[in-house]
Amino acid sequence: METIFQKRLKYLRIYYNVSQKKLADGLNITTKVISDYELGKVEPNCKAIVDIAHFFNVSTDYLLGVSDRFAPARFVVTCKKK
Repeated sequence: METIFQKRLKYLRIYYNVSQKKLADGLNITTKVISDYELGKVEPNCKAIVDIAHFFNVSTDYLLGVSDRFAPARFVVTCKKK
C-alpha cells in the first residue's frame, strides 16, 4: 500500500516536472534512493524529509500527510543529531 509520503513525493516531482535524477542531484543522493522512496522500499530519515521539503518549497507536514495544504512553507522543522 502506497503511503502519503510516496504519493506526495511523486506528485511534487510530476507537478514541477522534476526527474528522479534532477531531484537526486539537488539532494546530493542517488537516483536509486529517490526510486526506493517512491516505491516504499526505504523510508526517508528526518534530514531527507526536510531536504525534500526545502527542494519543493513545501512543509514537512504536507509531505507527511499531517496537512493537506499545498503551499510554500514558512517554517520547516530541522533535525538535530543526538
